[in-house]
Amino acid sequence: MNKLMENSTNTILEEFPISESDISALAFYIALGCLAILLNSLMLVLIRRCRIKQVYSVFMSGCGNILLAMAVINFEAQSYVSSVPGSFPKNWTIRDCIIRAPHVSLFLVGYDITMYSTFALCLERLITFTRMGFHYRILNQRNCCIVCSFIGIATTLKLAFYWKNAFRHGNVSVSHLCQLRECFGLSYQRAMVGMNFWMSSFTAVLYLMTLISVYFQRRTSHGQLRNMQLKRECTIMRSIAMILLTNIFSQILPWSLLYFRLDKRYPAVLRVAVTILDLNWCLTPIMYMTIHPEMQKTLGKLLPTNCYLPGCGRVFRNSTKVSVVYDENLLTAS
Repeated sequence: MNKLMENSTNTILEEFPISESDISALAFYIALGCLAILLNSLMLVLIRRCRIKQVYSVFMSGCGNILLAMAVINFEAQSYVSSVPGSFPKNWTIRDCIIRAPHVSLFLVGYDITMYSTFALCLERLITFTRMGFHYRILNQRNCCIVCSFIGIATTLKLAFYWKNAFRHGNVSVSHLCQLRECFGLSYQRAMVGMNFWMSSFTAVLYLMTLISVYFQRRTSHGQLRNMQLKRECTIMRSIAMILLTNIFSQILPWSLLYFRLDKRYPAVLRVAVTILDLNWCLTPIMYMTIHPEMQKTLGKLLPTNCYLPGCGRVFRNSTKVSVVYDENLLTAS
């Protein structure tokens, strides 16, 4: 069995050639990873300071992004250091990768947490704008904690399953890069890519349904609070559209490139897809801190009074005008 796994690994390495990272790529990806850690850490601090209700999925998404950023920093650093002659042994085993290369487990955990939390947030938004009373009954603090627990359990079980398969072939030789397709096999890697692609696509469909639902509510709603409702609904539609476009660019596009195996025909596609996924870890916290009024307000208080960044005062200090988006009384009245 080990002989078969080793031959399969060699076939994979021939099918997908692995290139060494140079110093410019190392600097770029480490800087990108550090920026993602800083932005997501800032978002987590804002969530804790604001005491925002029902944002456990956003909090977990930030944690997953931090794990992925740490993974890419470790991967790029190990790729560069191990390319130096005599720094690391060239022949590693799968067991060595699991034990000595943290990015293997960090990638698995980070991708799962981000995928599940993004899907949970999408369901929460869909229920919010379609079944208002049902939303406040079912999505309380206790149930949100239960959802987060399920995400943690599902991620742990999947990690244990992948580890079990890897340790079964622990003596198989792999490259010092310890890529996922080497450690777990091509079938497992394709299954992970397929799951992320279909979950991202389904999430985009749900966000599109939410956008359509809000649009028709805007066309049919009447009442004394009509002007305020229109302002709220326009803000909601812009926020959902921003999330939808971000999901299409930073999730569906790169996962589709990998899912349809375009990287086999065009090797440069693999690096493009990975770079877009890495950019997603920076785009996500920026997007949430921009569209959420409470985060905007808290971030505005943290910024210096002489902030001269473009749109600094307009975006972060005047956010109270759109705070009605998350006002429970107005949502119930509408």
